[in-house]
Amino acid sequence: MLFTITLIPFTSGLLGLYAENPLAVDIFAGNILVGSLASLATARFIKNADSATYLWILIAFLPDIVIRATRRRPGPPPAASGPVLG
Repeated sequence: MLFTITLIPFTSGLLGLYAENPLAVDIFAGNILVGSLASLATARFIKNADSATYLWILIAFLPDIVIRATRRRPGPPPAASGPVLG
């Protein structure tokens, strides 16, 4: 839900620059729609007392999950560039 809220300045700026373009209108409307649906889903999820208990458990472990998921993994060494001699 927060991701869609952070995109609102970008999509509204896009709409302001290209108001006559239907694609800009669709992108802005899609952003608002996804944000509204995420808000509705969150409200329905929280209404259930059992799922609210699980939400607190998720909040407790989410930072560690995000850190592990975004940790850089060592990759192959970069390829040498430049002329090949020999």
